[in-house]
Order: sequence, then structure tokens, then C-alpha cells
Amino acid sequence: LTYAELGVDPPVDKDYDDNKNWCRYCGARYSSNFTKGPWGPRTLCTIHYIDWNQKKRLNLTQFKEMPKRPINPEANSELTYLRNMKSKKSDNFAMEEYEPGLQSKKRRRLNPVSYTHLTLPTIYSV
Repeated sequence: LTYAELGVDPPVDKDYDDNKNWCRYCGARYSSNFTKGPWGPRTLCTIHYIDWNQKKRLNLTQFKEMPKRPINPEANSELTYLRNMKSKKSDNFAMEEYEPGLQSKKRRRLNPVSYTHLTLPTIYSV
């Protein structure tokens, strides 16, 4: 699938100043999550956060200031993410469900943590 087939503008046409939810490394606007990077919260997509923080394969130390444009747009992960979501949803895929920033808000709203199934041990006094 291409950006046109998904009904999404390619990232090269994106004005990155109007949205805080995009990966400063690759420019992805769609991801399962945006998480902390060297510039603060929600500055890396999941793929590049793992490469930077967990696997230590992505060295971003030379970029002291928060990037205003993607550092490496060729590494953009959003099309792979959208293709995967479309293949999982098949006929029920709606692009508006994957607007930047909505994924984490929906996840919090739809999957609240519930502890009602836990039982606490009874403490007996003698």
C-alpha cells in the first residue's frame, strides 16, 4: 500500500510545526506510540525509541537541539505501521482511527486498568 492508497499525505509534504506528535528521527506521524527521546517526551516513535534507548544502535548525541525537521526521513516507519494496522483490521480499517496522537488517547480510554479482580490476603490477629 502507498500513502495515496491509504489517503494520507506523504511526510515530505508535512508541516512539522503544527503537530507535536511526530518522530524527530524519521518523521513518522503514525506509530503505536510516541515516547521519550533525548529531547523530551513524545519525540521518538516506538521503533526508534527501541533503537536509541534499549538497543543503543541509534546515536543521537550530536543533535543537542530539538529537530524541527526529521533527521533521517529515509528511515520513516509510519507506512510499515499503517500497513500492519490495515492488515490486522482488514475490512474495518478506518484511517481516522490512526490520526497522530489519537492512538495513545484511545488506548487509555478503552483499556482502563482495573484491579477489581485482585483479592488481598486476609490478615488474622491473635
